[in-house]
Amino acid sequence: MMLVTTVYGLVISHYGTIVVGNANRIGPYATLHTSTCISDTGRRIGKGLLLSADAKITGVKCWVIISLCAANSVVTFIA
Repeated sequence: MMLVTTVYGLVISHYGTIVVGNANRIGPYATLHTSTCISDTGRRIGKGLLLSADAKITGVKCWVIISLCAANSVVTFIA
């Protein structure tokens, strides 16, 4: 069962493996590309997320601004 919530404007531009951890909240206008992962539970990611191919997000508690994760990048902490 998938408990991920998003507001509006979610774009999944390619089919393929997209993993989003349980109970994450993604803001409006998010774009998820293939082979991406948002792990952990209960994350709140702000509007305008662009998660490029093979990018991973782990350990981020809250993003409230427009965000870009480049291809093959791993984000582990944002202050």
